[in-house]
Amino acid sequence: MKKLILAVILGLCLFSLTSEVNGGACQGKGSRKLNLFNTNITNERLAELLEKKGETLKRLYLGWCSNLTDFSPIVNCPNLEALSLNKTNINSEQLSAIWDELGGNLRLLSLADCKELDDFSFLSQTYCDNLQTLDLSGTSITESQCDFSEIKGNLREVDLRWCANLQSKREKIIDEMQEYDAARSFQIKI
Repeated sequence: MKKLILAVILGLCLFSLTSEVNGGACQGKGSRKLNLFNTNITNERLAELLEKKGETLKRLYLGWCSNLTDFSPIVNCPNLEALSLNKTNINSEQLSAIWDELGGNLRLLSLADCKELDDFSFLSQTYCDNLQTLDLSGTSITESQCDFSEIKGNLREVDLRWCANLQSKREKIIDEMQEYDAARSFQIKI
């Protein structure tokens, strides 16, 4: 049993090291997905990777990359449709800069547990018609910032679970979100 546990731990360590060295889990030559989830990637290495591969990327997963403090290289991914920044140190200013460049293409934006975010005004931009899935769970979003009227056109799912500032206002938010278009299939998690 001890050998099995040791083998699993060693395998996970090797996978993590391989992911870091090879630039994450890319699937196939010319991949359109870069998964760096929970790696020790540095700002410099991310900038290198996105300078080389950014043009072709459709999906970028940087969740739990705690070493990252500079997210500006993400703007080198003009065709990005899915961006996961869960539990990173991205702040509102950095996110707004990314949103200004890429918001129109994104279909999925996941910001779960991004504790540095305090301004969600980027959501009121009118050019984010493609956004379908938005994960703000565990963020500091407030009720006044929950007006998704500008992006409701294609928005199908919003995750607001574990948002401490919203807990007492759950029913009101659910009612407002369900009113916007009763004919559409829409899911809100709160």
